[in-house]
Amino acid sequence: MSDICEPTKMLTIREVAKTGILTEHALRLMVKQQKIPAVFIGRRSYINFELLKKILGSNTTLIINTKKQEEKDAKKKISKKV
Repeated sequence: MSDICEPTKMLTIREVAKTGILTEHALRLMVKQQKIPAVFIGRRSYINFELLKKILGSNTTLIINTKKQEEKDAKKKISKKV
């Protein structure tokens, strides 16, 4: 009877961002674009932290593209203020 699974470490987007892997904004974009899986309970999104590390480790271009999107968003905000 050693088939007992260990509980999955599920973290909120804010908790994952505090680890320093990605920014909160990048994580929210990736969840919205369905690039990373998330579980929604009420208004909160929970991410399987171990699975996220595997996804990011195997797909480094995903991080680069997300950062480029953040830069574009920042430029849009600046141009709207001016």
